[in-house]
Amino acid sequence: MDHIGGPISLRSPDLSPKLFVTYDELDALNTTKPDFNALPARLGWKVLDDGTVEEPDGVPGRKPRGLIFDAFVQKWLYFEVLREMFYSVEEEFAYEKFVKDERGTKFVHTENLGAYLKAWNEKRPTTYDMVRLHKVLIRARYFVSQFCSASIRANNRFDTGTPPVWAVNDLLALSIMTFGESLTRAVVQLQNNHKFWVRGWCESSLSERGWGYSEKALYDLKDAGLCARTLVMLEDILKGNTVGLLFQNVAHSPALHWLCTPNECKARWVKSNIRSLTEAPSAAVRGIADSTAPTIPPVHMEDALCDRRHYEDGVCELQPTQSITKRVSDAIMNGNIPLFCYDPDRDKFGMTEMSDGFKVDYAVFSHVWTDGFGNEKENKINTCVARYLARHCKNAFEIAHASGREVEKKSRKPHYFWIDTWGLPIGIEYQRARNKAVGMIHRIYWEAAFTIVIDTGLSKNPLNVYSTAAMRITISQWITRLWCLQEAVLSKELYFVFSGGIHRLNEIEEEAKVEDKTFHKTLAAVGTAYSDSLMSVGRLEIRKSHDQSNPFVLTWELVARVWRAVQWRRSAKVKDETLALAILLGLDTDAIVDLHSRFNDWPPDDPKVERCMRILLDSLNSKGAIPAGMIFLPGEKLSAPGYRWAPRSWLSDQGQPRPDLSECQRSDERTRLQESNGLMVSFPGFLLHQVEKILSSDREAMHFPVNIDLHEWYHIKPVVDGDVLPGVSSSSSQQLAIVAIRLPLKEPQESALLVELDKPGVHTWADIPPQEQLNVKILTRVWLSMERDQAKIDHCREMFENGDFGPHSCGEQRDRQLWCIDGSPKKVEVTSEQPPLTMLARRVTSAIWPGSGPENASWLTKFPKFQIVADITRGKPMSHE
Repeated sequence: MDHIGGPISLRSPDLSPKLFVTYDELDALNTTKPDFNALPARLGWKVLDDGTVEEPDGVPGRKPRGLIFDAFVQKWLYFEVLREMFYSVEEEFAYEKFVKDERGTKFVHTENLGAYLKAWNEKRPTTYDMVRLHKVLIRARYFVSQFCSASIRANNRFDTGTPPVWAVNDLLALSIMTFGESLTRAVVQLQNNHKFWVRGWCESSLSERGWGYSEKALYDLKDAGLCARTLVMLEDILKGNTVGLLFQNVAHSPALHWLCTPNECKARWVKSNIRSLTEAPSAAVRGIADSTAPTIPPVHMEDALCDRRHYEDGVCELQPTQSITKRVSDAIMNGNIPLFCYDPDRDKFGMTEMSDGFKVDYAVFSHVWTDGFGNEKENKINTCVARYLARHCKNAFEIAHASGREVEKKSRKPHYFWIDTWGLPIGIEYQRARNKAVGMIHRIYWEAAFTIVIDTGLSKNPLNVYSTAAMRITISQWITRLWCLQEAVLSKELYFVFSGGIHRLNEIEEEAKVEDKTFHKTLAAVGTAYSDSLMSVGRLEIRKSHDQSNPFVLTWELVARVWRAVQWRRSAKVKDETLALAILLGLDTDAIVDLHSRFNDWPPDDPKVERCMRILLDSLNSKGAIPAGMIFLPGEKLSAPGYRWAPRSWLSDQGQPRPDLSECQRSDERTRLQESNGLMVSFPGFLLHQVEKILSSDREAMHFPVNIDLHEWYHIKPVVDGDVLPGVSSSSSQQLAIVAIRLPLKEPQESALLVELDKPGVHTWADIPPQEQLNVKILTRVWLSMERDQAKIDHCREMFENGDFGPHSCGEQRDRQLWCIDGSPKKVEVTSEQPPLTMLARRVTSAIWPGSGPENASWLTKFPKFQIVADITRGKPMSHE
């Protein structure tokens, strides 16, 4: 842990594991050339890819644990990896340089790791060295991340996580993960420095993914009061880097998170007199956290901003004192941007309009409404909040000018800004103006000099360490709000408010890199984990899409980045999701805005939610910009035929394994949405022959060969543990197939789809020409892996050869196949032959035909005007189309 750097708490001796092996055992390692793959067998252990471990002379089937197992893991995954890494530096590895003795107890340390890596870098490893190290690190990371890693989340519960498969000492697992992440980063850095790129022999993404999550690091964060939802989010966005979890112990801010769930943060910020977040909260504190009432504008920001001149009986005077809604509405309807200013010395509000003939530099404030900077009742904010905004706007302009930005130097007032609390008209009579203002938001942020981000959590903490500030941005409430994404992406530059003042995002990122100069350290890499959420890659393309002077073509790659950026975001209103996405992607929003203006907020199960998502997909389809990889995503799907492959929401927050959409498709490939049939995509896969032999009942997994020599076998199992593969009747003509992301596989296991052919009357794959498009329906998501255990391959081959395909199917590999993908209809449970009569239906039918019921409603269908009554009578939903 000593090599990590950063805050001193990360280098605490309490995080150093004990030495579980003896010096004699380490001397024995040095008697042979390092061989990571062969070492377990040489020591008498057997380790399989599925995590099965058999210790020497152990009881078959019993999971090893205790000091003997810890010693084996430390020898193999720690010291043998080090020997492989530095064999070219010194053939007899000096293990004593990684061990220290404190009062008779030996501990492992990494103080000398940097010196070894520097010597290794200066020696310039050969191509053979680089290939060998890639193989070793990939295999070592596989075993550590799969079998030593824990998860805080299990079946959407936060109180019972998923423990590691292997019962390894917590500190030992933590030490292997942190030093492994540093080694992989060092290898990739060296690879880049020496321009070592051999296709198929090295991984460009090796440094992006970590070695798994330490159970100790996860539960230390939970015990320290980190929000449950934030911790689940971190498991996803940190990509397995346990160093990032350690850093969160330093970076996370105090708030009340006792009631938070993996799906929702329910914290309420409280006064600083709550000193301990780990102790049980008092009744008063719980009352604050339990409150479900909508938040209101802050009573006051701080004493210096809120004094007795306008503070009386706990109520702040609102600004502006006179209503500005009519004036703001008129400016918007004229196509102008309303801008505001506030003189804190005289408590004087001002407003102007920016038009094509009048340009002025201005700032935009981006904030989270639940922090209290919004007002749903009227276009007013508290006086102290107005002072707060004016002060930060002035400071931001001064910083911008000092940094060389081409903004007007304003030694005099006013400093203009825009904030939605004042700039979006409130009231039924101003709905048209509000709709138009929403459509102008991209222009408002596009033309602003910069955007100032206000987040309660950030503004309560100082920026004393830049990498800590970067991690605080990663877990801020602001970065989880949907509307804040387009505000960030469309802005020329972002400024963040901390307790000590305003800091530019560019400044934070540059300084974080300076803090982390040594090439093997990982703090800078994990410190900017927010980059996907802010679309660091893709922001320029999005900005171009809103520039009318530049031609722009929306691509599926850009849509894939947007999808990744919104994964952990939330919207206070369900209906806002598709509107925000359409605005961000530069799509036509008229149809969605029309639905918004005619209906109030919708519940999550309202049919209009699906309708808006179909409108969005149709718009993307018209530009050939639907990412093909969306068919592999988890979560609830749309129900309309032809769209049942599509997620019902992009704000999935599933925490479930899912592929990276940007890696699922070639850049020159385009998808096409075929009405009522599904999405046409091109992917490799397998056609499964003789499938009724293996799926006559539900199964947990399945093996199948893909060629006649029976040497190459694949394996599928459900993605969700405990699920089973869907059964197939032995008399069924159902034809099944597997749609894969790529072949050969890049990872030990990858997401795939088990599908069925949607072509009645076809009894065998032989009836379908090889090049024909296959219309299929998704049955379930599965893990697809290539079987590498030779003993299992031999067993499967023997069973296959001993009787009419045995329990196995023949897999016919298709390197590139056109699939038209749709989902299967949802199964509806019918509790009775006739659904219960609704209250409305009873009143209508009773008035027309006394004593009538569902069985007598058929007469209504003879009259078209009464068809809706007949539908209601039978319990059918009304169409919202």
